[in-house]
Amino acid sequence: MSTPAQQELPSPAVVRLIGIALMVGAISFAAVAVGMAFLSPPEEAAAESDASLIKMLSLVHGAYFPIAAFMSSLALKKALTSPPERFVATLIVRWALVEGAAMFGSVIVLLAGMFGVLPGSPIYYLNLAPTAILAAVILSDLAHLGLLGGALRDAS
Repeated sequence: MSTPAQQELPSPAVVRLIGIALMVGAISFAAVAVGMAFLSPPEEAAAESDASLIKMLSLVHGAYFPIAAFMSSLALKKALTSPPERFVATLIVRWALVEGAAMFGSVIVLLAGMFGVLPGSPIYYLNLAPTAILAAVILSDLAHLGLLGGALRDAS
């Protein structure tokens, strides 16, 4: 068994791959959610209960996303002050917090499309905003990681 000092750090390329995989997965699911609304429109108008469910989920999502974003910013502060062996794990936790909000928003859009709520209320597309924010966060962190890549390699 190796001690923490002996553990090998993941290369920056591996961390980049993890970030890109999270981003591409979230964007792909958001694209499927949007596509489903156009590919299989419901034959009847949305029921009031379906519209109420989507509204309630959107309100929960609206409250959840700022909390996830705040926790993500705390994770970034923690990552930047962490030793190199903890930096990568903290960074991935940061991405996962934002990814959770992005996936939740995509599920809401998927349900709204399946229930026929989207054609009458396109405002529900705003639930996809965290997906764009996730992409921006990951790309920003990866740019920053490019600067820290040498430090990660030097510490191993």
